[in-house]
Amino acid sequence: MHAACGGRARRRGRTSRANGRDGDDGHDPRRCQRGVVPVLLRRRRDHRHRRQPPGRGPGAPGAVGPPGRGPDRAVGRSRARRTPGPADRFHRTTHRMRHPVPAGGRTDATAHRRTHSCASDVAKAEHARGLRAGWSVLRERPALAWLVGGFVVSNLSLGLVQAATPVIVVQQLGHSTGSVGLIWSAAAVASLLAVAACRGAISRWGLWPVGALSATVAAGACLAVSQATTYSTYLVLVALLMAGEGGLTVVLRTLRSHLIPARVFGATLALTILLLLAPFPLAGLLVAAVPADRLGQALGVCAVVQALALAVTFARLRTLPGLRPAHP
Repeated sequence: MHAACGGRARRRGRTSRANGRDGDDGHDPRRCQRGVVPVLLRRRRDHRHRRQPPGRGPGAPGAVGPPGRGPDRAVGRSRARRTPGPADRFHRTTHRMRHPVPAGGRTDATAHRRTHSCASDVAKAEHARGLRAGWSVLRERPALAWLVGGFVVSNLSLGLVQAATPVIVVQQLGHSTGSVGLIWSAAAVASLLAVAACRGAISRWGLWPVGALSATVAAGACLAVSQATTYSTYLVLVALLMAGEGGLTVVLRTLRSHLIPARVFGATLALTILLLLAPFPLAGLLVAAVPADRLGQALGVCAVVQALALAVTFARLRTLPGLRPAHP
């Protein structure tokens, strides 16, 4: 500070000498100590106090340190803390948007586990909500519910035939395992032909006549399969059974596309598929539990149950709206 004051005095002395006036160098120690220096110190202190936030001055409650110093100087800082302005808040907000911090200050691994846990909980809730939506659709549309129920019973007989055919062909009819493959090849061709024929038949006669005819063929073929004694007869009857099942599948899928709303189609479709596949594990358990010489009788019982279920189903569907559309 003395240097600054002396510098100004020397400049004034040079100016006086340049103007032709004699004088000293202008340095007055008493003036520096009594006038200029205290004013500069006071201005600096007042400026620092004005920049402090409210309640942070030397006389504020909780302030520490000697008088004349703010709390920031007391804890070892050289300057008072500046109050953030709009520009600072804008930059802080943009930084947080570009570099988000995990909730609660968690580490990346913790946040990752929490995100996966929340995602799994949401998936479970969505799955439960989807199943409830599927059940509600089946309750609101009895035509679809009746057809699905009849198809479930029919699939029990179909699964039993599929599981018991190798045992019946090899042990009772005396043929090789290659003959079993030939049976299912013929059944697949018959099923494809039935699916192709049902397209035009439904467009011409409607869903109910085609469905009733397919159910009759499937039930009659299943009853006859349980009584077959030759390989050729067994092959033809299994092919007829699969052709009837193919026609029923076309009817079911066409009815589903007409009755299920688009917003819950996925949930209802998943539920119906689960119901239709449920009898197949049960059929495998029956084949494993029943002796080989009693498989024909078990198949006959299942065929009778299938015939009754399909008869009741299509008798009920005749009085319900839903099988009336002329186009799939």
